[in-house]
Amino acid sequence: VEMAEKILDRMESSAANESSDDDDDESETAATAMPDINTYTVVLRGYANRSQPMGADVIFRRLYDRFMATGDRELMPTTEAYNQLIRAWMRSGTRSAASVTEDLLNEMVDANEDAALPNAETFARVMNCHTQASKGNDASSNAQRLMDKMQKLYESGIETLKPNTEVYNAKIKSLAVPGVSDGAVRAVDALHWLVNEYREGNKDLRPTRATFIAAINAQTTNGGKRAAQEAEKLFDLMQTFAKEFKDDQLLPNVRVYNALIRCWARSREKNKAERTRQLLEAMVKESDLRGDDEVTPNHQTYNGVLNACSFPSRGTTIESKYAAFRIAVQTLNELQASESCEPSHVSYGTFLRSCGNLMPLSPKRDAVVGNIFRKCCEEGFVSQFVMDSVSDAASESLKSTLFEDVVGGKLPREWNRNL
Repeated sequence: VEMAEKILDRMESSAANESSDDDDDESETAATAMPDINTYTVVLRGYANRSQPMGADVIFRRLYDRFMATGDRELMPTTEAYNQLIRAWMRSGTRSAASVTEDLLNEMVDANEDAALPNAETFARVMNCHTQASKGNDASSNAQRLMDKMQKLYESGIETLKPNTEVYNAKIKSLAVPGVSDGAVRAVDALHWLVNEYREGNKDLRPTRATFIAAINAQTTNGGKRAAQEAEKLFDLMQTFAKEFKDDQLLPNVRVYNALIRCWARSREKNKAERTRQLLEAMVKESDLRGDDEVTPNHQTYNGVLNACSFPSRGTTIESKYAAFRIAVQTLNELQASESCEPSHVSYGTFLRSCGNLMPLSPKRDAVVGNIFRKCCEEGFVSQFVMDSVSDAASESLKSTLFEDVVGGKLPREWNRNL
């Protein structure tokens, strides 16, 4: 993006020189280098890709100021230019993004220029900004408020505001914010409505993987005791839907599997270690059958299984704890041997949690904890999470041995060099 902005700088300089130069030949040469709306939009997109809203805002204001100074309607900020600026704010994740992007949306509506009218993408991104910044019911309330506004503008004659899948995905995401009343139920209802609409021929409302992921996430955050089972139903519906419409883009990929694994891991189900392990193995098998990397397990997949193992449900038997620990060992070993991903501090910290929660305090547990911690030190992945985990799992004597190089609470630099 820096190179693109430098090119824009030179083009603006050439345009400025042209306006002050009376030589026709030189003016004609400079005219070939004048920036247009597409030039600015490319730079805006670069800043959006980097999640840098301040840089995008500077470019947008340069565009707007040049438009106002020249009166050249070819330089009037377009819907795409606004959308890239809004996207930069959305990707930044800052709390102020919600108010800033809604102000930009209102600016587009108030200007009432055909070239800069908001579209469904605009509203979806502003909704996402509010979801990121809101807590509890405020998230779903803001999303619904914006949807109602969009619907009213669409009914007034703005065809670009016809509701589409992206807008409904944003709505379902808002229902996945922790604390939203009946968020899980409402997310499922919204998903089923989309599925039925698409089946009846509304091609603008085709559910996507993002739709199913958002609905599964709503089960994870706001579901009840049967959240994992409800998430499984959504997973099955997705596969059925993909076969029904012969749409490979609706087959579960790694992000869908990871969402389901995360739901199981955070549930209170006693068989969550076994089920997440089954899902991991299904991914490996599916990846081999499909011959692509879309469903290949990544480090989040393995960490999800480790997390499911590390927090057993209340009332879990000793035998079940040992079974979960064996799954944790198998999963970490496979992650260490994987050619597509590698362990992180989260992997090691979560496995150490498994040691503390699944094994009784004993010389055997100390041996496992010591080996894993030393391996973590060698690889430079000792974070505060790892330190907390090993402190909970190791005996006092082992901690004295493992932490003898820690001086004044400061870790040796090589221990966390890769964080």
